Amino acid sequence: MRNTTMGEKNRKFRELRVKVALKNDIGKGYIRIDPNIVKEMDVHSGDVIEIIHPSSNKRTVAIFWGGYKEDKGTRFLRVDLRIGPDD
Repeated sequence: MRNTTMGEKNRKFRELRVKVALKNDIGKGYIRIDPNIVKEMDVHSGDVIEIIHPSSNKRTVAIFWGGYKEDKGTRFLRVDLRIGPDD
């Protein structure tokens, strides 16, 4: 796992569509991202990713754990819906 600190201006933002995590990922705190986006963002398995809701600006984090081949080109972010901001 890489330990990388990025300043606010170095963050890489992408707008993605949220899909429910596949059964094997539920309860693990993982997110999976379209492999094309992964390549653009230069993220690696084990990186912590911040997710920001576009309209409410609520934030949460999850562990990135690879992307699924079948999601390539879809702009999907697969997440366990139990992951979310504490409010």
